This record gives sequence, C-alpha cells and structure tokens, in this order.
Amino acid sequence: MNFDYTPAMNADLKAFAKFCREQIAPHAMELDQMPAERAQALLRENLQKLAAGGFLGRQYPTAFGGQGQPSVETVALQEELAQACPATFLSASVSVDICGAALLAYGSGAQKDRYLTALAQAQKIGCFALTEPEGGTDLHAVQTRAEPTADGWVINGTKSFITNAPIADFAILLAKIVRDGKEDGTGLFVVDRDTPGFSRGEPLKKMGYRGSPTGELRFADCRVPADALLGEAGKGHDQAMKVLVGSRIGFAAGAIGLARTCFDEATKYAHRRKAFGHKIISFQEVGFKLADMKMLIDTATLLVRRAAWLLDNRDPEADPVGRCAKVFATEAATKISSWAVQVHGGNGYLSEFPVERLYRDARLGEIGEGTNEIQRVMIAKDCLSRWT
Repeated sequence: MNFDYTPAMNADLKAFAKFCREQIAPHAMELDQMPAERAQALLRENLQKLAAGGFLGRQYPTAFGGQGQPSVETVALQEELAQACPATFLSASVSVDICGAALLAYGSGAQKDRYLTALAQAQKIGCFALTEPEGGTDLHAVQTRAEPTADGWVINGTKSFITNAPIADFAILLAKIVRDGKEDGTGLFVVDRDTPGFSRGEPLKKMGYRGSPTGELRFADCRVPADALLGEAGKGHDQAMKVLVGSRIGFAAGAIGLARTCFDEATKYAHRRKAFGHKIISFQEVGFKLADMKMLIDTATLLVRRAAWLLDNRDPEADPVGRCAKVFATEAATKISSWAVQVHGGNGYLSEFPVERLYRDARLGEIGEGTNEIQRVMIAKDCLSRWT
C-alpha cells in the first residue's frame, strides 16, 4: 500500500492548492454571510472557476471531460478544496462526485452523455435525494413512490435536507417502486428540474455550511420517461448504498480539509496573540492543543488514504474502513474546531474570525452521510460477522 504521489500529481496538488487559496478561500466568509440568492450566485461562480481550471470531474473517463483519476488522488483534491471553503467543497462533492459516481456506475450511455460532461464543466448542478421527512439514516423507510405507467413512471413524495436542492438542475432520487398497489423494491431515478410536478422549497436556514444551499424537493404526480430509471428496477437501495461507500470517504476528506484550516488559524493566532507578556504559543496548554490537532489530522489523513486505496482496488474492505474514516475524521474535525475557538478565546466567538464559521460547519460532519451512530452500528456488525 503506497500513498506516494507521482511528480505530476504533486505538481497538480500544488497548483490546485494555489488556485484554492487565490480564487476560492477569499470568498468563504462572504459566502457564509450573504443573503441566499447572492450566495447561490457566488457558489455557481466558484464551481465555474473550478471547472474552467479543469478541477471538476477528474475521476471521470476522458470521454466525459475527466482524467480517470483514482480515488486516492481525488481525496487529496477534496481536502484542499474543503480547506479553502467547506461550503464550496460540499456542493461540488454532491454534484460532481456523488451524482457522477451514481451515473458512472449505473447510468445508460445516453444518461452518461447527457449529464457527466455537463457536471464536469459546471453547466449542470446535481443533487442526490435520499433523505425524507420520516427517514434519513433508515433508507428502508423511504415513502416516495414511483409507479409504472404505459410510457414511464409517475413519482410522488417529498425529499428533505437535500444539499444543492435550491440550485440543482436535476435530482437523482430514491423511491420505492409500487406495481398494482404492491411494493416491488426501490429504484433510483434522474429527474430534471423543469419536469412538471417537480418543485422545490425555500433554502433552509442552517447552523453551518450556509454557503451550500439545502432544501426540500417535492414530487406531485411527476411524470418521467422510462429512461429516467437509473440502473435496475428494484435495486435502488443497494445501488445507493454502493454509491455511499465512496461518498463517505469524500466526506471524511472534507472534514480533514476543514480541520487543517482550524489548525492553521489557531497556530497563526497563537503566534500573534500575547498574554502575560508572552506569545500564547509558548504556554504549554496551548501547545498541547496544537499537538493534539496535528496528531488527529495526520491519523485521519492516513485512514482516508487507506479507504480510498481500498476503493480504487475494489476491495470490499473499503466499506467498513470508509465508515471508520468518516467517523474518525468528522469527530476529529469537531474537536479541532472547538479547540481552535478556545485558542482564540473571546475572539473565537466573533464572526469576523474564520474559526467561528468553521466550528459551525464542522458539526454537520457527524450527522451527514449517515450519522456517526449508524456508522458505529455497521462497523460493529462487520466486526461481529468475522467471528460467526
């Protein structure tokens, strides 16, 4: 298992880090604080900049605007983007990485042609709609229905807490299939935003990740053609779960990027701030906090790299290790963001300092992409299965 990057990849990472520092990071606080409509416009601008630089969809095949980049390299770019702006990372990841993964794995040739290049070029923004008002972590509780018709499907239901919902050009959604009044498994469906019967609610007012819009999707007798089905009818749940293996690893990478910014901000502040006539970094208690941050970040990074390597090698261990990475990295980010606020003292409580925003952003990590509680349940089941 070798995580060394080629000279070309190291050069790409250096260029991308510079791009993020200069083009994305300066707008991160603005994106968090401005009104929703203006924030959405700025977010689209960020995504278009990323696309123009060739930084979106690099894991796609060359036929769809990518470079066939492996996951172990993709997570490094995700960490850099999240380090610059967690909100931009989140929206880009859902649109390009998660929707793209579903289309690559299960899409027809026509579906891939229609959406993948457009995603990589930021001409379209996607959302991945699983969560519902009565079911988030429990995808078996999905209530959205898709019933077959003579020429396609009619969809009814509501999706909630959907990242990119207010700005998405299309949604990939999970629905239970109902034939003649009887349930027949589930399916993933691709629905364009201008489809009659498809509507969206207002952006939700959130604690963190405010620059990445979240909202509700509603389907009322929404009729879609037969080719809106993504993959195999009846297998939607299994397909979604396989997509989530990679998305959890990406989510963990985002948490690492956020944590690195917290560490950098705390370190800079500790060098600058004086108390009792000395820079506070000279105080052991502050130094210990920075040391703990460093240890957690490096450990999380190695765990994410391992999970990505396993995913690249189609190793089934990618699922449990990816869950471990998600839990460890997101909980590390929560701790590190809290310590960064503490290092800043009263200033850490002020919105003019980045750590205040990052503290709010970090809290999503333990909830999104499957709560850390359910991840622990699944990790424990995997451990037990090895002894039965």
